[in-house]
Amino acid sequence: MKNQWSKGKGVPSARPLVWLLVAMLLGACSSQLRKEQPREPRAATGEAPFGLTEQERHRIKGLQPELMLRLLEAELSGQAGEVDRALGIYRRLAQETRDPTIIRRATQIALFSKQDDAALELARLWLETEPESEDARLLMASLLLRRGEVDASTAELQRLLEAAPALREQRLRTIASVLSREEDTEAALEVMRRLVEASEAGPQGRFAYALMAVKAGRLDLADRIMLETVTPDSRGMTLALAYLAVLRKHATPEHAATWLGDVVRRHPGNFELELLRARFLAEEKRYDEARRLFAELSRRAPENAEVRFSLALLELQAGRLAQARNNLRRLLRHPALKDQAHLYLGQIAEQEGREKEALDHYLAVAEGPHHFDATMRAALLLGRLEEYERAWKLTQGLEPGNGEQRQALVRLRAELLVEQGRLEEAMELYDQALEQEVQPDLLYARAMLAEKMGRLDILERDLRALLELDPDNAQALNALGYTLADRTDRYEEAYELISRALELEPDNFFILDSMGWILYRLGRLEEAEYYLRRAREIRDDPEVADHLAEVLRAQGRPDDARRILESSLRHNPGDERLLKALGRPVTQ
Repeated sequence: MKNQWSKGKGVPSARPLVWLLVAMLLGACSSQLRKEQPREPRAATGEAPFGLTEQERHRIKGLQPELMLRLLEAELSGQAGEVDRALGIYRRLAQETRDPTIIRRATQIALFSKQDDAALELARLWLETEPESEDARLLMASLLLRRGEVDASTAELQRLLEAAPALREQRLRTIASVLSREEDTEAALEVMRRLVEASEAGPQGRFAYALMAVKAGRLDLADRIMLETVTPDSRGMTLALAYLAVLRKHATPEHAATWLGDVVRRHPGNFELELLRARFLAEEKRYDEARRLFAELSRRAPENAEVRFSLALLELQAGRLAQARNNLRRLLRHPALKDQAHLYLGQIAEQEGREKEALDHYLAVAEGPHHFDATMRAALLLGRLEEYERAWKLTQGLEPGNGEQRQALVRLRAELLVEQGRLEEAMELYDQALEQEVQPDLLYARAMLAEKMGRLDILERDLRALLELDPDNAQALNALGYTLADRTDRYEEAYELISRALELEPDNFFILDSMGWILYRLGRLEEAEYYLRRAREIRDDPEVADHLAEVLRAQGRPDDARRILESSLRHNPGDERLLKALGRPVTQ
């Protein structure tokens, strides 16, 4: 039977053995109290025990038998739910012995049973016996604050600060943590204000005050404190970053952006603060604002490679490829950013259809953190160019650094084999990888390969295994549902699967198409038309156009069907599926 607090009954339980009482006093009895009361700091929360020294351990073991029996009586009373009796015994023993360990234990029980008057009396006694105790002083201040004695509470904490000037900032942080737990937040903030002003607190102390204000819901006060605290130096930057993290948790991004803007205006022209603001805007996906600010910073510091790289990425994100390319090219001479510049320049060249240039950039990336991604992109590009042997050789030299890279490499190699029509070899590759470790992405990839091979048994097995691992995987639900709708007559089962997928992702283009197709299979033509038109609004895809045309023909509307197919063909010229649906010859 464990020695632990009986929740709702009071003091910790005790076994009827003297040495177990000693163990309780050394610390084993506090497990339930830790659940009831958070840990910081122990004195203010009533948590016990407070780690004993070796000398205290010997002193407890050396107590007279009569005293030990009285302590045991108190513990057994607490176990029986007689909290007042237990506390009474401890209070008398604390007065008689003035033993710090017994006083602390008595104080703990008073706090735990929410008897603040008794706790205050014991805290005074504790300070008489241990005047340098930080825990006792913090507890005294908290109890005085609960009685509305703001001046007295402040005085106690001021003594604590004056006792150790070298520890002022550290103790201010501790005090703020204690005060932030008090119910009267305005009184607690007033005490902290007085301490910060009287002690001329430094940045850390003022940050603790601001954090306390945030927890009290006083963002206006916290903002003002931090606005006056942040300075345009490295220490100020650290504080600004820390406060932004707090605001991201407790306020809106707009509030954080406004505060940071106020800081920048307070220190006009400070490059580091403006850079911090630019990065913050980028992290909050306010890309246009961030790009404009990075562009200005780059003009002011044209040799700052980090700023230029950030600007290049934002230009790339905005689709401003020429501007991004110009900035990235200037980074090719920067050793720390050269590889990343090559990687992104390769992507731009590939996007613009300059495959040879893209390949040169990818292959220029040296061994290091970006080599794997660059080589994978090079192999993919070679595969599209049907240079399969060269692509395969590139993948053979790759060493994946983690599980995600291992899976990506397996998928790439399998795709290269599929492109060459070597489906059985690709299946064997997936089988070997999944024998080593079952991974959802590889299960899905093998299922899609099985569909190409007409192996619906493997497809269904893998997709159902994937759904066992992740029942809300909309992609797997849709893939299985569409396959059953398109390749079997298990329409009701397909409809249930696709419906579940659509609930999870109601605007997913692929799922909308699948829903239209299964409704067509079920003969619900008007509903099918509705979902297929919704899908086509998102993307003018030839398969969706073909599905919609078939639904329209089934409704006796061949002219409408032809108009849909011709419209889609204008956006997808030469598409074989559309040409066949229109009855036109397919150009080989």
